Order: sequence, then structure tokens, then C-alpha cells
Amino acid sequence: MSFDSRELVLKTIMDASKDSKVYKIGVHGLEGVGNMKMVEDVGKQVKKDGLFDEVVMVVVSQDATVSKIQLQLVGGMNPKPDVATITNEHERAKQLWLRLDNGKKNLIILDDIWHELSLDTIGIPITGRNKVVITSRNRVVWKNMETDTKIQIKVLSDTEAWALFKKKVRNSIDSPELHDIAKEVCKECQGMPVAILVVGGALKGKEKYVWKNALEKLKKSIL
Repeated sequence: MSFDSRELVLKTIMDASKDSKVYKIGVHGLEGVGNMKMVEDVGKQVKKDGLFDEVVMVVVSQDATVSKIQLQLVGGMNPKPDVATITNEHERAKQLWLRLDNGKKNLIILDDIWHELSLDTIGIPITGRNKVVITSRNRVVWKNMETDTKIQIKVLSDTEAWALFKKKVRNSIDSPELHDIAKEVCKECQGMPVAILVVGGALKGKEKYVWKNALEKLKKSIL
């Protein structure tokens, strides 16, 4: 679904990607607000608009190592740099640097970073026409990696959350029997799109007692 809050964030990131003075774009959002979905949409949009010659996305995650990130980068490139026989991270970084410092416009998306990373060590040059989009749940990562702009993805508004919930569960929740409890369940999802989709999918077509049990569990949980 298209929501005004998400369209605004997408536009802000797109504007930053077009700004010649911006090289590192920081995107922050709590777990479950849709960070990955947002940067995936950014990647699709810049490809559609022809803003970059190449777009490569890497899901970093908590257990990231330089080697893992490098190999994900290689996997997303076409043509790929010749690093098949290279086991040394430093030498691999040199090849990646040469591959990306090619005078073309390259967008590198590093999703779900948990701690500061050295782009130089990985082999990502922030020179010429290259840009990097960094997403993290931790605001400190933005500061440590010295992003040029910082963009926050917030939770959905009450109206947006209910619209998404209804789309997932379908119109059965408009019945007098379920409407009020469905509203409470949706509220307990706290505007988190991932929680709304998971909970809504689990309750779709279920009887009222199942909804009540789910609501009690949600009230005791911490999203």
C-alpha cells in the first residue's frame, strides 16, 4: 500500500540521491518500521529513473564481517570483479575499489548496519559520482559514519496502520463482533508495518476468542 508518510521519506531519499553535495545518506528506523522495504523501493526507483549506472544492495546484519559484505557486493555486481581466488580482505578491497571507481554513477545500499563500518576497508569509494545509502536502527551509527544527511522512518499513523491492518485481515473485522477488538489489536502493533502484517495474517479468518487471546499476549509483549 502507498502511504503519505512513506512517500515523503522516499521522496526525501530520492532528492538526496540527486544532490551533488550528498554522498552518504543515513536512514534510521526502529525494527519493524520497514527500513529494508524503503531502501528496496529506492533501488527500484533510481533504476527506473536511470539516475545510476549500477545499484548494489547488501544486507549487513548483526554478524557482519568485512569479508561477508565484500562477497555480497561482488554477488550483486555485473560484471563482477575478479576476486574468486582472493582470500585476503585488503586485496579484495583493492579490486572492489577499482571496480567501483570507474567514472560511472554507482549507488551502494548497506542495509541494517549495527555498528560503524569503514567503507575504505570494504572497498567502497566515496568519490566522483558514487553514493552510499546506510540504514541502521541505531542513531549513533549515523554519527560515527559521518553521513551527509539523516532521514528517519517513523511508525505509521493510526489511520495508515488501520488501513494496512484491514487490507491484511480483509473486511471481516468490520463486523460488530470483531470491530472493537480488532481496533485494539491494531493499536497494540504500535504502527509497525511488520507487526501489523504478521499479526493480521495470523488472525485473518479466526474466531473472536482467538483475537482475544492474541490481544492479551500483545499487551504483555514488548514490540
